[in-house]
Amino acid sequence: MKLPFAFYEVKYLVEDNAIRYERYYKFNTFEISKEDYPSFKEFIERITKEDAQEIVLKQ
Repeated sequence: MKLPFAFYEVKYLVEDNAIRYERYYKFNTFEISKEDYPSFKEFIERITKEDAQEIVLKQ
């Protein structure tokens, strides 16, 4: 996800019989305007939803 005020990326990697979860986020500002607040709120909600994801392992 890339927005004017922030960036967020998630990666799931399989390496050496292990699953690695990487997440990276960056805020480009410390202040969010009231016009940008709805987008900011959606951004945070999407991060929260992504963080709550479960991984299903199958043999």
